[in-house]
Amino acid sequence: MQPRFGVISEILIPLNIMTKQRNYSLDYMKAILVILMILAHCIQLIFNNSNSPNIISFLLLKISLFVNITTFSSFLFMFGYVFQIAYLSNYETTKVKLLKNAWNTLITYYLCAISITILEKKQFNLTDLLNIIVFNNVIKYSEFLLAFTFIGFISVIFGKQIIYATSTLKKLILSSSVLLFFTFIIPYEKIPIQLGIFIGTTKFSSFPVFLYLPYFLLGVYLSKNNILFNKNILFFVSILSAFFISYIIINHNLPERFPPSFFWISGSFLYSYTLYLFCYFISRRIKHHNRFILAMGSNTLFLLLFSNIIIFYIKSNFSNCFTWLSTLMIFLIIIYTGNFIIKIIRK
Repeated sequence: MQPRFGVISEILIPLNIMTKQRNYSLDYMKAILVILMILAHCIQLIFNNSNSPNIISFLLLKISLFVNITTFSSFLFMFGYVFQIAYLSNYETTKVKLLKNAWNTLITYYLCAISITILEKKQFNLTDLLNIIVFNNVIKYSEFLLAFTFIGFISVIFGKQIIYATSTLKKLILSSSVLLFFTFIIPYEKIPIQLGIFIGTTKFSSFPVFLYLPYFLLGVYLSKNNILFNKNILFFVSILSAFFISYIIINHNLPERFPPSFFWISGSFLYSYTLYLFCYFISRRIKHHNRFILAMGSNTLFLLLFSNIIIFYIKSNFSNCFTWLSTLMIFLIIIYTGNFIIKIIRK
């Protein structure tokens, strides 16, 4: 039976690229990432640590920090993996489908940005709308969606170059090194907002497409070559993450996140790869897969949109006055309600 609710059902698609043969490990990885991201957003936006025991506040804030470091990058890694299966493996025949996917993700960004603006400002006018549409104003907690959007558009034009850059491990390392090198030379303070979407800027909390692209390329490479564990890949990602750890040890502080420094971007490579291996291991040992978890992994974009709207509604009406227990309860309600809506739409 076809999904109901036409346009709404399209929102469920962009980060849910299905393969001919279901790979449950992909769903498990995406489910873990979306659960952690929604939890982190709850902690960051509505949790009041002054109303909670110190140890619990400490743990929740550390979880939020861990998610900040790892989850967006890991999403891009997984996006690259499924992108290769759905589009790049048959690049010439899937350009229209790829373009449609990118437009769907852009629409999701606009919906999220408009909703957050209305909830925060309590009003919305034509100027607000135009500023969002032309990216004069990039809205917080939705800006990460632009990376997925423009990877789609970029791939329509530069798909052959992406395929070439991921054809061998040497080319992957070289292309990733070139992209990461730009983090040292880009004059972020001079970059306008629209260009900052691609290469970073100080004018908003950017997740620049080109600078984070090595995660996407790594996912494409692993998918294209059907690689699971590989000691050369492990060495490569370990070296990159070692830069992040070394920075913290030497400076006793985290590297710059907005705009992202080389050391910040390098931080999640080892985690992304080991999570990929872990999810593969788990999926092969579970005889009866949990439909609830699979639904979350299959509909990540909708869950991120839905959760952002709910969290910002709560934040705008109740401020951050919630204890750790009420924050976790809200998080669980969002997760279960989102899955219930998915179930209805998918019938």
